[in-house]
Amino acid sequence: NHLLALTPDQNLAHKDGDEALKISRDINLPDREIRSLATLAIVALAVEIEHKATPEKASYGDARAYTLQALALTRSQGKQRYEADLLGYLADIAYVRKDYEKVAEYALGALRREESLDKRATQFSNLMRAMDRLHRPSLAIAFGKEAVNTYQQIRQNRRDLKQELQNAYVKKHEGTYRKLGELLFAEQRLSEARRVLDLLKNEEYLQFTQG
Repeated sequence: NHLLALTPDQNLAHKDGDEALKISRDINLPDREIRSLATLAIVALAVEIEHKATPEKASYGDARAYTLQALALTRSQGKQRYEADLLGYLADIAYVRKDYEKVAEYALGALRREESLDKRATQFSNLMRAMDRLHRPSLAIAFGKEAVNTYQQIRQNRRDLKQELQNAYVKKHEGTYRKLGELLFAEQRLSEARRVLDLLKNEEYLQFTQG
């Protein structure tokens, strides 16, 4: 029982989510039920990541089960606005479970429905890493370029923000840039690898070459 391993904050979040889920079902509030299931999934995933004995013993079954329930309810109720987020979350769960084919399935599903640039970039990054794990370097690089170009577009849109906020955004996502650089370097595409790392400079907003 994961509840035995919960921190005080996690325990409170789980109790609140569980209570909200029961109430939303009792009074037939599908939107609230979906959000409650998502909350419980987030708590379950955090608990298992924090307290698992070894990665091999972690199934992340509770997080996946809650998310699949939320997705089924979303579809049965026609609440399409939640679908992209839930598919993206399933992609995250699949990644920590090392089920990279499922990462690709869920991430592509999320991309077909997602409008937020930031969330689209996240799914492109997920696909880059999944394709790398599946030993498909060409696809990994292609998805990595899409991720970086999307982040570059967001940086361009935010160029008038304070410099410390711009720095924080670059820092948050630099792992995607560096991973793409590593993939390009491994394929002996050295000029492209240097180019993508140059994009980490705060003044550099141009998009990466679509080569």
